[in-house]
Amino acid sequence: MTQDTNNKLEKMLEVSDEILNNIENSDISFEQILLKCKKLARLRDDFDAINWFTAELSGYGTNINIPGITRDDIERYAGMSGRFTINIDPTTKKETHKYWTPSVSEIEADIQTNLITLQNTQPPSNFTPAIRKHSFDSRYTGATASEHVVEKYQDVLNNIQIKRSQISNLIKDYRALLSKIKNNIYNYVLNINLQLRFEHTTESIFQKTKIQVDKKLNTICPDAIRKFVAAYNRLSSDNPEEWSQAMSTCRNVLKEFADFVFPPQNEKYRNKNGETLDVADDKYKNRLIAFIDQQTHGDKGKFTKSRLNDLMARIHSLIDLLSKGTHVGLDLQDVNICVIDAYLLIGSLLNLVEIKEEKP
Repeated sequence: MTQDTNNKLEKMLEVSDEILNNIENSDISFEQILLKCKKLARLRDDFDAINWFTAELSGYGTNINIPGITRDDIERYAGMSGRFTINIDPTTKKETHKYWTPSVSEIEADIQTNLITLQNTQPPSNFTPAIRKHSFDSRYTGATASEHVVEKYQDVLNNIQIKRSQISNLIKDYRALLSKIKNNIYNYVLNINLQLRFEHTTESIFQKTKIQVDKKLNTICPDAIRKFVAAYNRLSSDNPEEWSQAMSTCRNVLKEFADFVFPPQNEKYRNKNGETLDVADDKYKNRLIAFIDQQTHGDKGKFTKSRLNDLMARIHSLIDLLSKGTHVGLDLQDVNICVIDAYLLIGSLLNLVEIKEEKP
């Protein structure tokens, strides 16, 4: 991993940690959280997520304007946020799908506005019933038999209660919507955070292993490292012929490794199961298997023996693929895996090699 890549990984981890903490602690507005989410998506070159967060910030109305984004994309983003509701048409009995269009800032503002409205929607401290009058005198003498009270105090209380219930339900719906959006975005960021941590751990383990493998490999096959680098460089090409050359290079490295751990012999090798193997110069696959068989003794041999079948299977399948090359219809990803597997196989076999360190 290059220093720039490592710095970018650390930055993405930092930003994703901040976002998760902000959502968990509710210490900043959700609008500010979404801006951080856009930053995280930008660092990951996730342009689809950038558009998603942009839609959340600007709203999903008909006037939304994100270059290159279709209405189908907008509906997909609304679904990713959990904005859809399912209603049953009372006439046709069919399901209708609609989604909330306000931006997150509008939702937060509406919640606050309705909370204030709810607080101010209270029964009046003084109440005078509304009466329909039919004569001038009745204004001073009160309601007569021909008059009636238009609005009673209980009517006022009932209306206020209905209005408060409507406001409360609207607040409840807005909070549920905001909670759903937060939860879906939280899960998006959490998945990225866990993936980044796994990548960081894996890269760290691989890098430490690579240092040890390269050190040993450089001791017994100094030219192998250079050849592996050449093979990796060929994988950047779009030309299948370059891929074939990369696989051919890996075969050469495996043969050089076999030459060191089990040099060619004219006589056939008899393994511990009594089977014989041709271990001539061009039979480097058999020579690698013979080398493994030689190590199955002593305490370390118990562990080696338990891995023998796995290592032998890897040698057979890998060398067969490397020999056939791209003629078997391998794509670039397959070739990448072959080259990496060749390196990892040698790394596994190097654990069986005793290398004497030169004294200064």
